Formats: sequence, structure tokens, C-alpha cells
Amino acid sequence: MFSIGMSLKKIFRKKWLIFMVPATIALITIVILWISAGSKNTAVYNGKTYSTIVSSPEDFQRIAEFFNLEISSSPQAEQQVVIPLTFNDIYQQYNALQEKIGLDLSPYRGKTCTKYTFVLPSLPSQTERILTLLVYDHHLIGGDICGMEYGSTVTSIS
Repeated sequence: MFSIGMSLKKIFRKKWLIFMVPATIALITIVILWISAGSKNTAVYNGKTYSTIVSSPEDFQRIAEFFNLEISSSPQAEQQVVIPLTFNDIYQQYNALQEKIGLDLSPYRGKTCTKYTFVLPSLPSQTERILTLLVYDHHLIGGDICGMEYGSTVTSIS
């Protein structure tokens, strides 16, 4: 009887260990994912960190100023757009523009975001330009500058 009780204790310890190792690995993975998910609050451009949080008109101003742009206090237009599940060549090029400013549209494939459009002031000799900012869940996920004419070149907001 004594030896049976000792054997059960050894088996229980081994089962406990078998449970604890995967549980510990799972916990560490969850913590790492949680920490990295919080990193979407900022992005880095030219070695400088900027906040991607957009919850007020002042946040649009702050982002524009970071990129040395002047915008009106409110967007000219606001529209819901869906980021495609698969990126064609155009979206891959567009995402490359986003990566230049520390952003990435890839995690938002299939998601609906809000597109805010601002008219940028121009000199008389310049054509009017538009600043577009893409926001998902109060976070800047992308942006570009283009002319007002159809088919004009799209450039990074940098």
C-alpha cells in the first residue's frame, strides 16, 4: 500500500509538470501578444516616434504638423472604406507608402476603416492637393497626398 501511494504521488507530479510547461508557454505568448498589440499607438518615421491615436480634431492637426502639413480644422469629407483581403499590385505599392511612415495596412485586411480627406493649402502656382488619412478603431493606419485631378500621382504623407 505504501508503494502504491508513492507511485501515485510521482505520477501526479509528472502530470502537474506536463500541464505547467504548456500553460507557462501559453501565458508568455499571451503577454508578448498583448504588449505588441499596444505598439499600434505609435509609429516611427525618420527616427522620430509619433502617436497614431486619433480621437479628436486636434489629433488630426498633431499628425499633420508632425509631417509639416497644414490642414483645416475639420475634414472636407469622411467615408467608410474596406481594406481588401488580398492586396493587388496597387495596394502593395500603396502599403509600401505606408511602411515609409511606420504604418502597415496588412493587419487591417478585410476591415472597414474611415477615410478622412483634407484639402491642403497651396500656392497660386501649385495644383490643389488632398491629404487622406485612414483611421481604424481610433488609430491612424495609413495616409497619402494626391492632387485633386482624377488619376493624379499618390505620394506618401512624408
